Amino acid sequence: MAFPQYQNIADALLCFIFLNGGNDHQVNAAQTYEPLADFFALTQEDRNRPRPDGFGCTLWENRVQWTRQRLINHGYAESRGHGEWGLTPEGVSRAKSIVGEFNRSKKPLKALRTKAS
Repeated sequence: MAFPQYQNIADALLCFIFLNGGNDHQVNAAQTYEPLADFFALTQEDRNRPRPDGFGCTLWENRVQWTRQRLINHGYAESRGHGEWGLTPEGVSRAKSIVGEFNRSKKPLKALRTKAS
């Protein structure tokens, strides 16, 4: 299975942080990979596929990390310390504007909520 396009991951990641990041709109990076993989219905094989360069994280985790970097480049996200990802005011605004699209889709956005939610 091919991974989703970066823009699809970006929109889902924005909404995930918005819905699960509390008042600060901040989440721990490690808490994003599985819920996003669930949302996109990735197989276990896709979730665990190693990076071709042999570095430690999986290819999926690396894809999500690059997506976060693209969000930073567009002014929607920011790093807030090691492993902590947050939304800028522009990111919050963007997430608010697209969160309804997920709720109208076949797979509601609530699938992106963390297990603790």
